[in-house]
Amino acid sequence: MDTLDDLLDRAKDLGLNPNKEVEVEKTETEKVETEKVEEVVEETTETTEATETETEKKEEETEGLFFELLKDAKKEEPKPTEVPAEVLAELETYKNKLAAIESDPLVKAVMAEATKEQLVAIAAELNGKDYSKSSYKDLIEMEIRNEGFEGEELESQLESIMESFENMLPFERKRAEKALQEKFQKEAKKGESPTLAALEAAYQEKVAKMPKPEDIQKIAEVEKSEIKTLGSKLVGKSLYGVEFTNDLLQEIIEKEYDVNKVTEYVDKEGNFDAASFIEKKFITKNFAKIIEGAKEQGRKEANKGTAVTQGTRGRTTSVTANPASASKANKEGLLPDYLLERLPD
Repeated sequence: MDTLDDLLDRAKDLGLNPNKEVEVEKTETEKVETEKVEEVVEETTETTEATETETEKKEEETEGLFFELLKDAKKEEPKPTEVPAEVLAELETYKNKLAAIESDPLVKAVMAEATKEQLVAIAAELNGKDYSKSSYKDLIEMEIRNEGFEGEELESQLESIMESFENMLPFERKRAEKALQEKFQKEAKKGESPTLAALEAAYQEKVAKMPKPEDIQKIAEVEKSEIKTLGSKLVGKSLYGVEFTNDLLQEIIEKEYDVNKVTEYVDKEGNFDAASFIEKKFITKNFAKIIEGAKEQGRKEANKGTAVTQGTRGRTTSVTANPASASKANKEGLLPDYLLERLPD
């Protein structure tokens, strides 16, 4: 009986390959698997390409949308709020009223710091001369003069007219006189006031001399510098029994000084009295301490005039020599005059 190996050898001799079918089958399987792999790869590639394409489209759409939004944002820029026509009309009305008020001569006079007497004079000038109490003769004489007649011609015509006037009935004379008064009053020169013109001119001259804001700033800087220079020499020293500190000096400069409120410390020549300013502010801020110090000093001075004696039964008694004089001595030289009256007796 042939063994398996004998059969294989015989098959080889006959040119047969027993593994051929297996190899074929294996090759076909590999082909199928390869095709499946290729299909998967193709599908994956197509999917990737589709995804990339879709992503690119979305990016393009997003970019397009972004620029569209920018355009819309530019188009939709907020416009200035329009003021309603009614409000504008009302503002214009107020503006006109204010202009009318400011143009009123008497308002101008008040703004130019007119006195009561000046206002009365201006009102009279603006209203023109009052002819309500002028006599018929005076008014007729003025009319004749206005026509260029003087001297004898004026006297002659005035006499003739007055003779006719006297011959009128009382009612006619009164009516004629009133008519002439009204005529002159109507023609009276109005709207001009020499007093107001002079007042405004003086006020404008005063305004022109007033320092400008930048000049006021320079003045403040100079005066603050004077306070600092003088105050620095006082730091550490005792004034009225209270120490003058650097902190207090800085407070006086920064908080107490106001260029618009130091008029009382400026003389007629415009010189600033920094010493008086510092002294007054120092006393104001330390008034309680100064008073207490003065009282203590007064007690010490008073005790100098007190004698202690031994009584007959061993008791001590105090005798003060001239207490009124001692009280007066307590105050002298300790405080400025305007503070002495506030000290208790």
